[in-house]
Amino acid sequence: MYNMINTIYWSFLGFPIWVWIGTAITFGTFGLLLLSVAWDIVRKKPIRTVKHGDLTIELWVRERRMPSPGEAIIVPVAPDLKMAVGIAKWVRDVTADDIQREALSVAPLPPGEVFVGRGGKFRFGHTALAVVMDNNKIPTPGWITEAVSNAIREVRQQGAGTILLPDFTEDLLRQPQTITDEQRRESCRPIARAMLEGVLQAGDTMETIRVWVWRKGYEDVYAEEMERIADPEYLTNSVHATA
Repeated sequence: MYNMINTIYWSFLGFPIWVWIGTAITFGTFGLLLLSVAWDIVRKKPIRTVKHGDLTIELWVRERRMPSPGEAIIVPVAPDLKMAVGIAKWVRDVTADDIQREALSVAPLPPGEVFVGRGGKFRFGHTALAVVMDNNKIPTPGWITEAVSNAIREVRQQGAGTILLPDFTEDLLRQPQTITDEQRRESCRPIARAMLEGVLQAGDTMETIRVWVWRKGYEDVYAEEMERIADPEYLTNSVHATA
């Protein structure tokens, strides 16, 4: 028996088994580290990140694909709370119309107000319908800022720490929509600014806000706005303005 154990013990090229086990563990750990580094390089990342106190604001560009699951999402609507176009319709479809049925039971709501209902399974926990338009489907920057700010506070009270804030532009473009890409970007500018003003106005109530450009063509506009709010002087002034 002793000879058998001794043979096994020294069977691997003259080295004890424990040496090979230790070597395997070492190389295995090193391999996992390399995989982790490689994954960090190739995985999707925000194209811009701004810190505002305890709040992290990220800018993501993914065409019709969410950056990642979130605990809440905000979409723009009119006072009738109908989710008929753009990202609002996408969210309505994801929730199999459940959020739309809930919202219609409390409609109408005035501009600046918010309704928070159920979310989409495995995608987001809550849906916040932000009323950013009047009955004629005409938005204003003030309503966008107020509604986004209120929506962030509302979903935070529901326990959300990470929120998806998709671009509102497609939902707010008025007919006819046969306009050039440059005209679309120009339409996006006041919308993007108002949305981010709403984020800052809500303060550090949320942990992470992922601004999601879900239709390519507007990313340069949001990148410019992120640069603007990243300016230390701007952040200082915004803190004093909302204090």
